[in-house]
Amino acid sequence: MEQGLLTFFDITHCGFYRLRQKGESKHIDGSVHSVVSSLKNWVDGVDVEDTIPWCTKNNPVRPKFYCKSVEVDSQTGDSLFVFWKKYGDESGNVNGIRANSKVGAKSKDTFKIKVGNDVILGQPLYYWFIPSLNLLATIKLPNSIADTENVTRYIRSCMDLRINSQYKKKESDLEVEDESGNQTFRENVSYVYSSEEELFSMKFRFNAKMKELKIQDSNISSLADKITHIVIRDTISATDVPEKAAMYNFFDKLTKVDSSVTVTKKIEYSYEETPTPDELAGMINDYYDGYDPSGENTLKNEKWNNVGFRMNGANTQTRWFDGYFDRSHIKINKNEKQEDSYYPAASLLKVLMEERKELLSFVL
Repeated sequence: MEQGLLTFFDITHCGFYRLRQKGESKHIDGSVHSVVSSLKNWVDGVDVEDTIPWCTKNNPVRPKFYCKSVEVDSQTGDSLFVFWKKYGDESGNVNGIRANSKVGAKSKDTFKIKVGNDVILGQPLYYWFIPSLNLLATIKLPNSIADTENVTRYIRSCMDLRINSQYKKKESDLEVEDESGNQTFRENVSYVYSSEEELFSMKFRFNAKMKELKIQDSNISSLADKITHIVIRDTISATDVPEKAAMYNFFDKLTKVDSSVTVTKKIEYSYEETPTPDELAGMINDYYDGYDPSGENTLKNEKWNNVGFRMNGANTQTRWFDGYFDRSHIKINKNEKQEDSYYPAASLLKVLMEERKELLSFVL
């Protein structure tokens, strides 16, 4: 079996947006379902080498991405895309260095492997699209990679360069910035669209932002079963008034100095506990009701003070409520791998659909 790590992303923009000089552009048309369906229809039956939407001659240094496999679940509308990122240059050359060579060595320690034009050396990227929830997820498996920035660019390029839409497209010198204000990507020309009445111009956008799943978003039932210990950090204080000579007490009164001495001590204690889901949910709610990152209340008035838990024993790593991020995993049989190279979309999507309810419990 191989384990895959899932990372979720909110799809923040998808479709055609009215271009404006100032302010947020307005969404006019398009959905995750329609965009993903259009992408699938375009790649269906196409040779893999022809699934790069842009002109590679005009963009020689841009990483080359292909689409290798697609599968759609008819009941949920979810889809799984297997993209492929190419290694090597246009000639098919792949370079390597000898692992045991010395730094700075001048002897021959590099190798160039020549492969045929019909072979695309690279690594797969697995992307799960969930249109009903405006989400996508990367599945990181051994020997696979994730590159969401380039995958979203790939989708934008497909829509601009290969997929026909109902809107009239035209080339323009107009420069459009991303959310951060940086122009991180441009084709040789910028493509804009006219509205049906040709009253305004539009731009196709597809952007995603990583979704941090905090402990409140976790599957509480599943998490509660794994907890073996509750850990509490606190700061205690004791006030001691030492005996002083009369002269020093008189001096304290004159200078208005508090003669008491406050001693603080940081403590951490854990106790064996496997809470029920309801008990864990109550602990989390109580924690965040009293949690204040500014440190102005009693629960988190010091960086030391915190509440957490341990899983699978007292000596394992403590996971704190305010720093715990739920990471979802799936397992897939290695026999499903195509010639020990990549997992077809159908095999991976089947596993995801079997575990969909639990994997998406944070929103379902």
